[in-house]
Amino acid sequence: MQKTLKKNFYRLSILLFSLLLCNPLFAKAKTKNLILIIGDGMGPQQISLLYSFAEFTKTGVLSPDQFAFGKIADNGTVAYSATNPELYAVTDSACSATHLATGYKSLPGAIGVDSQGYSRPTILEKAKKAGKATGLVSDTRITHATPASFAAHVGSRDEETEIAEQMLKTEPDLMLSAGVGDFLSEDKLKEYTSQNIDYKARRTDGKDLLKQAKKQNYELAFNIQELKATKGKKVLGLFADKGMPDGTWYKENKNKKDRTMPTLKEMAMLAIEKLEGEENGYFLMIEAGQIDWAGHRNDAGTMLHQMIEANEMLNAVYDHVSKNEDTLMVVTADHETGAFGLAYNMSRPHQVVKGLKGPFWKSGFHAKQDYLRYDALDDMYQQKMSLYDLLEKYKKEKTSKKDKKLLRKLIAENTAYNITKDQAKYILDNKDHPYGQGKKKYKKFPKLQGPSAFYSSSTNTRIAMLSQIIGPKQGVTWGTGGHTATPVGVFSFSKNDSHKDFGGFLHHSELGMRLQKVLGL
Repeated sequence: MQKTLKKNFYRLSILLFSLLLCNPLFAKAKTKNLILIIGDGMGPQQISLLYSFAEFTKTGVLSPDQFAFGKIADNGTVAYSATNPELYAVTDSACSATHLATGYKSLPGAIGVDSQGYSRPTILEKAKKAGKATGLVSDTRITHATPASFAAHVGSRDEETEIAEQMLKTEPDLMLSAGVGDFLSEDKLKEYTSQNIDYKARRTDGKDLLKQAKKQNYELAFNIQELKATKGKKVLGLFADKGMPDGTWYKENKNKKDRTMPTLKEMAMLAIEKLEGEENGYFLMIEAGQIDWAGHRNDAGTMLHQMIEANEMLNAVYDHVSKNEDTLMVVTADHETGAFGLAYNMSRPHQVVKGLKGPFWKSGFHAKQDYLRYDALDDMYQQKMSLYDLLEKYKKEKTSKKDKKLLRKLIAENTAYNITKDQAKYILDNKDHPYGQGKKKYKKFPKLQGPSAFYSSSTNTRIAMLSQIIGPKQGVTWGTGGHTATPVGVFSFSKNDSHKDFGGFLHHSELGMRLQKVLGL
């Protein structure tokens, strides 16, 4: 009798264990590491731009099988998520990142604070409390809205010097980005590195947060060589001031042997390498933040370069996750920027396609519009610098107040397009902003022909005016210089099936809660 009971107990134990293995809650326990990747401003349209380029380019830069979103979608889970704040339809980066970081709805501009004004613990803070290693990586700056929302709590995203101080108190193991000026009150960077960084010390409290970071046992790095030389996982890497170089710079410089600036892919993979040895696992947030900046400027060429750079990073992370069963990657955006779209138009002669074998088009296929021939995407890729940098170069080199000749020259040299004298005049003309409410900064504002209520930055508006002119040749249309309420994609992948918990039509606050749940926080 006793032997029979023991045998039955043994069988029951095996059965219960088998049931646990099949239970999705058990699968969640397998997820020790979470990599959250945020493409700032990366709506479905921006992903569509990358897809079209990967499918049709003849440059050899990208092929269809290198389209990272396709890999993740084919092997993981795809969902959509709304990004709106409490009370409003359209979000900003701070609010949306706070949704993801805390799981609570917030208001525009808020960092780590809910819609009632209460501080809420973030997934990074909870992960740290649970004994996990933590890290933040961004190609903007570490005190910018998205990374800040995971390690600080302030009412306004503009409080970046306060954010820097709070982030050191939160003490993520690893922070890699730009933002030197928010850590210093004086020009003291030379005390820490020989790397030449153009920056402005923005602190007014006399504090030296780099000194404080060293007291907290952070290894400091200010270039790729110093970063690679760090020995531990606790690293503060600040490689520029306001932001790291954009995707056009990346294309021109990534293979140079004397390059000192790390790429987004290098920062991401080095962060994973340093954090993955932690026994209790890790949480890592990686931001591809300058997709948003290109969107605000209506700069399609730079946005394409940002998406290509992000795609390289995503492929590297995907390859890592596919070899590690305890790791989940979730890729999303905080919002879409620019109301961007690829669109057919009437700017180029209608195309006649000949040589088709079927009976309906023996004399050729006659397109009624230019449905965007593939060479337009390759022309877009020829851009050598961002349109923002192009205008900054124009400001430095102009010999008169409105140097139309120089502007035309710079555009011809750095893009695949030419503009006329009248078009140059249009780009340089000013007027009072019709929605400027008498404020000084809106006097002599770029004379935009279009929905000026949606453009509030002088430089970005002038770039948008240039984009109006070259847009038909690119097959590109824009609707705003700001954000839209377009729901964004959520692409999840893991080897342990935990990605299956991230399907459906979500709100980012719900997505934030699911991120915490999958780590058992």
